[in-house]
Amino acid sequence: MKKILLLAVGWVSLALGGIGAFLPLLPTTPFVLLAGICFSFSSPRLYQLLLKSRFFGPYIEPVAQAIGYDVIDVLAKKHGIKVKELKHKGIMGKGSVYGHKVFLVKPLTYMNLSGECVKRVIDYYKLNEKAELAVIADDVSLEPGQIRMRVKGSDGGHNGLKNIIGHLGHDEFIRMKIGVGDKPPGYDLAGYVLGHFEGEERKVMEESVANAVAAIECMLEDGIDKAMNQYNKKASLKEQ
Repeated sequence: MKKILLLAVGWVSLALGGIGAFLPLLPTTPFVLLAGICFSFSSPRLYQLLLKSRFFGPYIEPVAQAIGYDVIDVLAKKHGIKVKELKHKGIMGKGSVYGHKVFLVKPLTYMNLSGECVKRVIDYYKLNEKAELAVIADDVSLEPGQIRMRVKGSDGGHNGLKNIIGHLGHDEFIRMKIGVGDKPPGYDLAGYVLGHFEGEERKVMEESVANAVAAIECMLEDGIDKAMNQYNKKASLKEQ
């Protein structure tokens, strides 16, 4: 019943959002964003189709922060963690990875406001962000599929990391950057990182997501140093 209700609200919101694109009296973004949230809970397939839409996709960037969401989804499915709880301006799931307690979080803010969600989670659960926080972010400066993990450092021009650093007051937390490659001419940056991959590129990114999940598992089991040594390497189309 809950799934049917979410689907119904999603479709109605999407319709209103579409109408709002042509009638100034209706705001498009809130309705499409609500549709994205509803579909993300009730129908992953519809959510992905909405995300890849050139018309609606850019509106739901807040609920689809690119490659990091894919990593969370694969990690959660592998370890039986349900990421469905709306809390702290995000969607959360609690569980364990090989006996290590984890909180998996997908911020529902705009990407450049991710720090609002991260700070709330850190404060609520009284976590030590220098040791217990790991942020996953896409990076257009890295080749597709390349993983780079660091224990501290600047935002590197990533607005999401910049906002997290601002809210925490320091840059000493683990971050994993996954390369998506530089955007081609004519692409909006948000549209580019939200699922443009096809063919061989898609295979590279799927492998990269699997490697990112393995890197997180390695980090939890054997520490960040071993994870960095093992997974900070190139994995791009050029190597194939």
